[in-house]
Amino acid sequence: MSRIVPATVASMPWAVISLITGLSLFGTAVLYSGADGSLRAWALPHLLQFVLFLGVALVIRTLRLETIRLLVA
Repeated sequence: MSRIVPATVASMPWAVISLITGLSLFGTAVLYSGADGSLRAWALPHLLQFVLFLGVALVIRTLRLETIRLLVA
């Protein structure tokens, strides 16, 4: 029987990813509040950096160790 979710996606640590995402969203809310309701001052760059680096981390996690060694060498 085939699965709807691919094995690489299903094997990711979703509890940790959810916790880190929640902390980042809380930090975004604090920065938004500290900037007197301005999203562009600090909150938006913080959120964009988080999304970018989380995406990079998830892509790196899907790579095999041999592939990473070939890219580094």
